[in-house]
Amino acid sequence: MAEETTSGDGFPDSVRRLRNTALTTLENRLQILEIEIQEEKQRARILFYSTVILIVAGLMALITVGFLLVIAFWDHALWVLIALTSTYIITSLTALHIIRKNLKPPPFAETVRQIKKDRRWHSSRKQF
Repeated sequence: MAEETTSGDGFPDSVRRLRNTALTTLENRLQILEIEIQEEKQRARILFYSTVILIVAGLMALITVGFLLVIAFWDHALWVLIALTSTYIITSLTALHIIRKNLKPPPFAETVRQIKKDRRWHSSRKQF
Protein backbone atom coordinates (compact mmCIF):
# COMPACT_ATOMS: atom_id res chain seq x y z
CA MET A 1 0.00 0.00 0.00
CA ALA A 2 2.82 2.41 0.77
CA GLU A 3 4.07 2.17 -2.84
CA GLU A 4 0.70 3.17 -4.28
CA THR A 5 0.45 6.37 -2.22
CA THR A 6 3.91 7.62 -3.27
CA SER A 7 3.46 6.93 -6.99
CA GLY A 8 1.09 9.88 -7.55
CA ASP A 9 -1.94 9.97 -9.83
CA GLY A 10 -0.20 8.38 -12.78
CA PHE A 11 -0.76 9.87 -16.18
CA PRO A 12 -2.77 12.99 -15.11
CA ASP A 13 -0.10 13.85 -12.55
CA SER A 14 2.64 13.46 -15.17
CA VAL A 15 0.75 15.72 -17.59
CA ARG A 16 0.27 18.32 -14.85
CA ARG A 17 4.00 18.25 -13.97
CA LEU A 18 4.92 18.48 -17.67
CA ARG A 19 2.58 21.45 -18.11
CA ASN A 20 4.02 23.17 -15.02
CA THR A 21 7.56 22.57 -16.27
CA ALA A 22 6.70 23.95 -19.71
CA LEU A 23 5.01 27.02 -18.24
CA THR A 24 7.93 27.65 -15.87
CA THR A 25 10.38 27.37 -18.77
CA LEU A 26 8.28 29.75 -20.87
CA GLU A 27 8.07 32.20 -17.97
CA ASN A 28 11.85 32.12 -17.53
CA ARG A 29 12.41 32.75 -21.24
CA LEU A 30 9.96 35.65 -21.24
CA GLN A 31 11.73 37.18 -18.24
CA ILE A 32 15.05 36.92 -20.08
CA LEU A 33 13.44 38.55 -23.13
CA GLU A 34 12.04 41.38 -21.00
CA ILE A 35 15.44 42.05 -19.42
CA GLU A 36 17.14 42.03 -22.82
CA ILE A 37 14.59 44.47 -24.25
CA GLN A 38 15.19 46.87 -21.34
CA GLU A 39 18.97 46.57 -21.76
CA GLU A 40 18.73 47.20 -25.50
CA LYS A 41 16.55 50.28 -25.02
CA GLN A 42 18.94 51.76 -22.47
CA ARG A 43 21.99 50.93 -24.59
CA ALA A 44 20.40 52.48 -27.69
CA ARG A 45 19.48 55.66 -25.79
CA ILE A 46 22.99 56.07 -24.37
CA LEU A 47 24.55 55.32 -27.75
CA PHE A 48 22.33 57.84 -29.52
CA TYR A 49 23.00 60.74 -27.12
CA SER A 50 26.73 60.01 -26.96
CA THR A 51 26.91 59.89 -30.75
CA VAL A 52 25.11 63.23 -31.14
CA ILE A 53 27.41 64.91 -28.62
CA LEU A 54 30.48 63.40 -30.25
CA ILE A 55 29.44 64.53 -33.72
CA VAL A 56 28.59 68.09 -32.69
CA ALA A 57 31.71 68.61 -30.58
CA GLY A 58 33.94 66.91 -33.13
CA LEU A 59 32.66 69.01 -36.01
CA MET A 60 33.09 72.21 -34.04
CA ALA A 61 36.68 71.26 -33.21
CA LEU A 62 37.48 70.29 -36.79
CA ILE A 63 36.08 73.51 -38.20
CA THR A 64 37.99 75.60 -35.68
CA VAL A 65 41.28 73.78 -36.26
CA GLY A 66 40.80 74.02 -40.02
CA PHE A 67 40.28 77.78 -39.89
CA LEU A 68 43.27 78.23 -37.60
CA LEU A 69 45.55 76.24 -39.89
CA VAL A 70 44.40 78.05 -43.03
CA ILE A 71 44.98 81.43 -41.33
CA ALA A 72 48.33 80.35 -39.88
CA PHE A 73 49.61 79.13 -43.26
CA TRP A 74 47.82 81.64 -45.47
CA ASP A 75 50.51 81.52 -48.17
CA HIS A 76 49.92 77.80 -48.62
CA ALA A 77 46.18 77.72 -47.91
CA LEU A 78 45.35 75.38 -50.79
CA TRP A 79 47.87 72.77 -49.62
CA VAL A 80 46.66 73.09 -46.04
CA LEU A 81 43.07 72.49 -47.18
CA ILE A 82 44.14 69.44 -49.23
CA ALA A 83 46.05 68.03 -46.23
CA LEU A 84 43.11 68.66 -43.87
CA THR A 85 40.64 67.05 -46.24
CA SER A 86 42.86 63.99 -46.69
CA THR A 87 43.30 63.68 -42.93
CA TYR A 88 39.55 63.93 -42.36
CA ILE A 89 38.82 61.26 -44.97
CA ILE A 90 41.41 58.85 -43.56
CA THR A 91 40.17 59.44 -40.01
CA SER A 92 36.55 58.87 -41.06
CA LEU A 93 37.39 55.61 -42.83
CA THR A 94 39.37 54.39 -39.82
CA ALA A 95 36.51 55.21 -37.46
CA LEU A 96 34.04 53.45 -39.74
CA HIS A 97 36.23 50.35 -39.73
CA ILE A 98 36.46 50.39 -35.92
CA ILE A 99 32.69 50.81 -35.55
CA ARG A 100 31.92 47.90 -37.88
CA LYS A 101 34.45 45.72 -36.09
CA ASN A 102 32.98 46.42 -32.65
CA LEU A 103 29.26 46.15 -33.36
CA LYS A 104 27.41 44.21 -30.68
CA PRO A 105 25.73 40.89 -31.51
CA PRO A 106 22.09 41.12 -32.54
CA PRO A 107 19.52 41.84 -29.84
CA PHE A 108 17.94 38.93 -27.98
CA ALA A 109 20.91 36.66 -28.66
CA GLU A 110 20.66 35.20 -25.15
CA THR A 111 16.96 34.41 -25.57
CA VAL A 112 17.57 32.70 -28.90
CA ARG A 113 20.47 30.75 -27.38
CA GLN A 114 18.29 29.56 -24.48
CA ILE A 115 15.48 28.48 -26.82
CA LYS A 116 17.93 26.52 -28.98
CA LYS A 117 19.33 24.91 -25.84
CA ASP A 118 15.80 23.94 -24.76
CA ARG A 119 15.08 22.49 -28.20
CA ARG A 120 18.25 20.37 -28.10
CA TRP A 121 17.40 19.15 -24.63
CA HIS A 122 13.85 18.21 -25.63
CA SER A 123 15.13 16.47 -28.77
CA SER A 124 17.54 14.38 -26.73
CA ARG A 125 14.73 13.44 -24.31
CA LYS A 126 12.58 12.01 -27.12
CA GLN A 127 15.18 9.33 -27.77
CA PHE A 128 14.50 7.64 -24.42
